[in-house]
Amino acid sequence: MTPSNDLHELIHSLTKMEKRYFKLYVSRSPGAKQPLALKVFDAIAKQRKYDEKALLKAFKDESFASNFPAYKNHIYNSVLRALAHSRESATETDSIALQLRQVKILLENNLHKQAYKLNQRLRNRATEAEDFGSIMESIELDRKMLVARSGEYLFDAPPEEMIERLSAKSQLVLEQWQRVVEVQKIQMMLFDAHLNFNRRFSSWREAETWAEALMSHEFFTGTPNLLSFEEFVTYHYTKFLYEVQFRGNTAAGLKHTLSIVQEYEMHPKRILLSGAGYLRACSWVIIAAIWLYDFEVALKYNTIMRRAPEKYYLTRTAEVNRFDLQSYAFEGSILTGLFKDELSETYIPKALEAIEKWRVLKRPHEEESILIACIQLYYELQCYDECISLCSRYLNTQEYLKGENQVRIYLALAHFALGHRDILSSIARCSVRYIQQFPLLEHDRLFYLCMNRIAEADSELKIRKHIQTFLDQFSTHNDGLPDPVKNNAVTSVHYIWAAAYLKGISYREESLLQYELAGQSAKQDTQVP
Repeated sequence: MTPSNDLHELIHSLTKMEKRYFKLYVSRSPGAKQPLALKVFDAIAKQRKYDEKALLKAFKDESFASNFPAYKNHIYNSVLRALAHSRESATETDSIALQLRQVKILLENNLHKQAYKLNQRLRNRATEAEDFGSIMESIELDRKMLVARSGEYLFDAPPEEMIERLSAKSQLVLEQWQRVVEVQKIQMMLFDAHLNFNRRFSSWREAETWAEALMSHEFFTGTPNLLSFEEFVTYHYTKFLYEVQFRGNTAAGLKHTLSIVQEYEMHPKRILLSGAGYLRACSWVIIAAIWLYDFEVALKYNTIMRRAPEKYYLTRTAEVNRFDLQSYAFEGSILTGLFKDELSETYIPKALEAIEKWRVLKRPHEEESILIACIQLYYELQCYDECISLCSRYLNTQEYLKGENQVRIYLALAHFALGHRDILSSIARCSVRYIQQFPLLEHDRLFYLCMNRIAEADSELKIRKHIQTFLDQFSTHNDGLPDPVKNNAVTSVHYIWAAAYLKGISYREESLLQYELAGQSAKQDTQVP
């Protein structure tokens, strides 16, 4: 059986502050095991890849070596206890949970009056935060006080009337909670269908028909009657997914995301109560704006999202920090469309630094997006050697997979720009073999075949003929696809490069033209706010 690396993963997920807190927590805890636990903790923290044999060798003389799994479990639980202790009031949800435990302790000690007072304050906070689970638990604690009878004098009505009041309150809360859950179920079905599109549907029309049937639910027909803020957010995010992913109406999707952000900003306290909810809503606006090729709007909200934690005094949880990392991924996508050299030049070192800073978050998707953006910006800035270096770094990182084909394209184009014909041919042949795993990327396979022909061509005329053949086949391949998919195709790097080369203009000029045309198509005559 392979030794468990759960403790290794947990330790490497901790921030420097959390590691420091754990060590202080353990050092203040009684028991002879604790100093040794810190040594094992540090030894595991130094391992980039978990190696239990090395640990057992290092601690072979210790008594726990004969039952190391149990000792690791002891350290694992100690880390979790330390984290729970450090976060007791880190967020509103954590603080409410702490108060719930305090009410229970007071009840266990027969301090009903104190428990009742604290429980009412707790319920008010939970109601404001729309923490439905905590509200229901608070109501149940009031019921327990009534059943105990010693707490009757705390209430302003007879027990039977109080029971009715509490039951009516719980039914109202349960209705709101159930409505949110119902909308969330539809939201997750749409999201799952989007992620597994090719496995779920044989055509775009089939997907659209399926989504239309799903959205015929009473929540989405007629004027919405939204009973809570949580339901408001879930409703508009579901509409965003439907409009963008299944109807291709990105402009309508943007309106839904903007309504969420504006609702948060009208009630600033909700931003603090939501933790990362406001940041998430801003990220949806940015995504929709990028898909509309409205990079100025995307940049505006990316700046808002990055500054929000300090502006609204958000606790720096791992989720909040994730959006800081994501803001660099978004900024890279935005700058590749804005073509502002001075912004791009300052962005690249900051973005690469952000990858190292937030590596503890274990977010390879965001890291990957940032690295690809830096690669593209180096290419746009004509820094081809730096572009090639980053491409190699990407391809040699096992955690990165989703953008490998895009990186291979930049690698081929950078070598072409430097006149490396032999290397270009090798890249093209390897990439053709790689792309065979993905039949849906036929136009990328055509590009690599084109680059291989270019590497073998002995004249400019032959090169231009190969490129023209690639463009013709590319256009034929994309005929019949929905407009949103076509937009992505004609703004792909190899299409822009090929079109620019044949026209005798710069990559930048052709990019601006294609982005403008794609943006007009994406708006679909719907006014964007």
